Amino acid sequence: MEKFYKISCILMGAVTLAALIVTLIVGATGTPPTASKIGLAVVIVCLSLMAILTVLAVTLMKSGGSLPHKIGFYLMHGGAIVLMVGFIITELATVTNSYAALNAQGEEVRAAGGWFEAEHAYGSVKVGDKELLGKDEAFLLRENVLTEYYADGMPKYYEATVAVINKNSGVTVREEKLTVNHPKYINGYKIYLMDKSAATPGDPSSDGRFALLLIKYNPGEYAVLIGIACLVAGTFLSCFTGFADRRKKQKTDEGKEKGGDRA
Repeated sequence: MEKFYKISCILMGAVTLAALIVTLIVGATGTPPTASKIGLAVVIVCLSLMAILTVLAVTLMKSGGSLPHKIGFYLMHGGAIVLMVGFIITELATVTNSYAALNAQGEEVRAAGGWFEAEHAYGSVKVGDKELLGKDEAFLLRENVLTEYYADGMPKYYEATVAVINKNSGVTVREEKLTVNHPKYINGYKIYLMDKSAATPGDPSSDGRFALLLIKYNPGEYAVLIGIACLVAGTFLSCFTGFADRRKKQKTDEGKEKGGDRA
């Protein structure tokens, strides 16, 4: 049982680290964790290990030891379950295919491929079958779409500002600055700046200003974050305090044995 405990701690720590890295990458780039074969393999292995270790630990191991160890034991495996549920919800319910309907003089034009034109008020922004905006809101990409370049002409930095405004008064309700790998939330939707173009996409002769935005709705994201937090805290409390408790018990037993030999 002692050997199983050590292996369980090592594996759970490794799974926690892998899950944390995957979560950070997904959160920064918007790329689904299963978008590549490697990502799919990592997710499957992590979920499988967490499921196996959680079942074995709950059924075979006793949560003995100090109070922090007991708390960590249940926190770690409870976090694993929450994380698994969060990953499943993320895979099944996340929506990222977005389009925008341009609200100008009653016209309705879809923003092809997620390209938004600066200073055009979009009266409807759909993410799958969901609506980003409230009834009286419009979505606006500000004019200051900025790009910095390397010496060889390759872009190294994008920056764009998006806003939600009141359709009737034009008053800004919410405004966020976007940079690559630094998305922002608006009305519970995560908005990523993916690319920038000074011309109309597909028409280099135009002088428009456009930004490519990925808008993502992921109802399982908070479950994943809560699961990660519980896993990290629980792994630390359970494993580190558990090892300390076992060393303390071992020294106590050795002391008793020496005392018995002297007697």
